[in-house]
Amino acid sequence: MGKLILDECVFDCGIAAVRAPSDMDILAKKTQFLGAGVGFDLFEPRIQEIVGLPDGVDKKLVQEVLVLLKQKPDASPEEMTEVVQKSRLGIWLGNTESITKVATGLIALIKAGAEFLQ
Repeated sequence: MGKLILDECVFDCGIAAVRAPSDMDILAKKTQFLGAGVGFDLFEPRIQEIVGLPDGVDKKLVQEVLVLLKQKPDASPEEMTEVVQKSRLGIWLGNTESITKVATGLIALIKAGAEFLQ
């Protein structure tokens, strides 16, 4: 677990001011978030690792593909992998090996009923 100390900071930005793993120790004193949709965007690092998502993946791309996959509960693993491949996440991932690895992890999460990156 890491530690992040913010003291007298001003964040004037768009979507999220600070993105950090959920197990990070965060202390914010006299800190302002202006124009940020979210002050702290916390993610579960283990799930990203298990699913095979690379660092820096945009959470919205993952959410988009999860919505698409949930709409096809009876699709075969091959069909679901194709959904991932054709999605913006698949385009971002680029190569077939990464797409297959991530698709397999996301399909397993969906079949287990896990909520991810909410």
